[in-house]
Amino acid sequence: MLRQFLIKNIHRSKEGYFEWKINVSVLKHALNSITTDVNSDWFSDRQPILNYPVTFIRGLNSDYISDQDFKDTKEIYPEAKLINIPDAGHWLHAEQPEKFVKLF
Repeated sequence: MLRQFLIKNIHRSKEGYFEWKINVSVLKHALNSITTDVNSDWFSDRQPILNYPVTFIRGLNSDYISDQDFKDTKEIYPEAKLINIPDAGHWLHAEQPEKFVKLF
């Protein structure tokens, strides 16, 4: 399952080599800010954000979105919803695809 997920991010270059579709250098450069806690200062000039609905979907076996993170997120998006999928980690769409699809 993990292998199939990762293969979706690879393509063949014009020269015939395999390459990442994703911009690895940008992710590497921004990794620290991507993996740190929610920073409401990034949005201080536009809070609260109420213009559109926001839903976060969390696999309960993942610590990627902690309860505290979601509490902090609610300061930015006061109307945000959190949906939990049991028996799933960070790649919940790959680990529990039926439960994930039923949300939509």
